[in-house]
Amino acid sequence: MEIALAKEGDFSAIRKYDCHIPANRLIACIGAHQVYILRDGSRVVGVLRYSLFWQSIPFLDLMYLDEAYRGKGYGRQMMAQWEQDMKRGGFSHCMLSTQADESGKFFYEKLGYRQIGAFLPPDQAADELMYLKAF
Repeated sequence: MEIALAKEGDFSAIRKYDCHIPANRLIACIGAHQVYILRDGSRVVGVLRYSLFWQSIPFLDLMYLDEAYRGKGYGRQMMAQWEQDMKRGGFSHCMLSTQADESGKFFYEKLGYRQIGAFLPPDQAADELMYLKAF
């Protein structure tokens, strides 16, 4: 298993998991080194994409693992790699959000993220919980 920054040639494999933003935006994120992949041999089996909240705080936009790779520590490894890279980049905090009705909140809380607020986006049934972690 390998965690690496995505390259342009990984676009099709990433798009299978990340269709939440327009294709041209995803290509721009890959080019800006804001997408990590989890690779099993030559196969992409996980994606982590982030942006910068207020252009100053790394914000996890998406983390998705193929179902067969969940619960095996790979998500934790991807988060650890991302956080280490953000620390090395001079950042002192990371943020993320998850829906209140999703189990992801428990995963992020175990990693040391603390809830700092919530809001209800249009057309979403559950609150979006905001989380922060200081290094």
